[in-house]
Amino acid sequence: MYCNKCGSPVNDSDEFCRKCGVRLKAESTKPIAPPVEEDASIGWGVLGFFFPVIGMALCLFWRDEHRKRSTMAGKGAAVVAVLETVVVAVYIIVYFISLIVLVTSPKIY
Repeated sequence: MYCNKCGSPVNDSDEFCRKCGVRLKAESTKPIAPPVEEDASIGWGVLGFFFPVIGMALCLFWRDEHRKRSTMAGKGAAVVAVLETVVVAVYIIVYFISLIVLVTSPKIY
């Protein structure tokens, strides 16, 4: 084998030419695997829905490593928060309406 730059003979195991010092073997380039597309299945949203504390924790702790999964878990937890707020608001409204009806209705003895 010969050096590509100066033409002097070199051994097959040499990495550099002994005469001119040029690198003989190109650096091994390892093939870079394409990024794995992570699944953002509805299962993470369901987990966040039924266990909102876990869903919010996953949303906060996974936001850098597993972006799509954390988003789905956070969405599930957010849906529960909105539904709970609506249910409590409806309960309060019904309670006050029934209280008003009870107070204003004529007394039957």
